[in-house]
Amino acid sequence: MTASIAIDYQAIVSNAKWFEAQVPDGCHLMAMVKADAYGLGAEALVEALGNGPISRLAVSSIVEGVSLRQSGTTLPIMVLNPGHDDLKDLIGHQLEPVIHDMDSLNRLIDVLQGQAMTIHLEWNTGMNRLGFALDQVDPLLDSLSMKPHLHVASSFTHLPDTSNPDSDDWTKNCLQAFEGVNRRLREVLPSPCMVHVANTAWAIRHPEHCQDMVRIGIGLFGYSNLDQAMSLTPAVHWNCKISQVRKLNKGDTVSYGRHFMASKPMVMAVLPVGYADGYPRGMSDKAHVWLQGKACPVIGDVCMDAMMVDVSALPDVHSGDKVELIGDHVSLMDVAQWADTIPYEILTGLSKRLPRTSWTANS
Repeated sequence: MTASIAIDYQAIVSNAKWFEAQVPDGCHLMAMVKADAYGLGAEALVEALGNGPISRLAVSSIVEGVSLRQSGTTLPIMVLNPGHDDLKDLIGHQLEPVIHDMDSLNRLIDVLQGQAMTIHLEWNTGMNRLGFALDQVDPLLDSLSMKPHLHVASSFTHLPDTSNPDSDDWTKNCLQAFEGVNRRLREVLPSPCMVHVANTAWAIRHPEHCQDMVRIGIGLFGYSNLDQAMSLTPAVHWNCKISQVRKLNKGDTVSYGRHFMASKPMVMAVLPVGYADGYPRGMSDKAHVWLQGKACPVIGDVCMDAMMVDVSALPDVHSGDKVELIGDHVSLMDVAQWADTIPYEILTGLSKRLPRTSWTANS
């Protein structure tokens, strides 16, 4: 195995407990495990969380929810975008769909034919993605009043800029408008429902304003650009082994396009990782890896299945030596910055051909 992703599940459980300690007593934690838990493996993650503080799960699609049910999890699963998939699978696997407009509600009603189901209501407060318009609350309640078999488990909105203090005033205005909707729900619904707005960043910055539940995504894996989250433990380690070591003469060029030229004699290592594995090509000549206690710069264009690094500063480098691409010395946040993207895109872009293994700090 020349390259693999090692996941520290103990760190993930520790991170979940950290969030539990930050939020008010009684606040539920929902793990966002969509996109196969951000590319790291939803089934293994849910199993590792076990009897910890996570009480609910969220996935993007019905297919993702069915897969988790078939793996044996019994936790409630919220499906963020059921879309036009086979809605009957919601019934057979006890999945809880998010309803975001009257059309999605009516499609579900047609399929259910009076069967009971737990649903969640999403409201648009400024993200302008999915969600009911706030002025649709009364028509929605009129429809729900005639459908007693539908149980509303929660009402929520997704805030678009929770990590940015400059947007806090705008965000608070959104929350005030959202509270008007929830006031109406409390007045009309036969039983109270949970209210949630907080994602990882909001839970870190404003734990006192987390309502009834927090939706934790990338924070579970120990990542945030917020100073308040320094206690989180990064859980992802991407390592490989050197494929070949070669010497370069002054004037030699490296990789496609001959964009890198050696300005002096150098020693270069070829790594068995490329953009097909999820290492962004845009990081050519920008990033570094960690080898033998030193940062070694990436040189030349990243290829589909290989990349080259300058190891001239190291005294003794051999094929088979271990290299850290993401880990204790090269953070996911560094990689995202070099690639001019966000850490979510790096994680979800990690190729399935990279084996996922379990790892702990003591192993």
